[in-house]
Amino acid sequence: MGVDEKVRASGEQVRDTLPTVNPDVEKSQPPKPSLHPAFYVTIWISLSSSVILFNKWILSTLGFGKDAYNQECTRKQNTC
Repeated sequence: MGVDEKVRASGEQVRDTLPTVNPDVEKSQPPKPSLHPAFYVTIWISLSSSVILFNKWILSTLGFGKDAYNQECTRKQNTC
């Protein structure tokens, strides 16, 4: 053997092209989300608004005409 000759020890065949993916195998699709994200945002805003209105209703039925923060500020000013 000369310097320019190389021997393949692995037994692989020489290919003229690059190896390709098996075309017979089906490509797996990523799972699609069940609902559009806009639906979740709409539900979130609706539930958040309903909690705010529910809290307002509770405070008004308990006799808080103003919000609790303003009443607390008024009490602190009267005690000074």
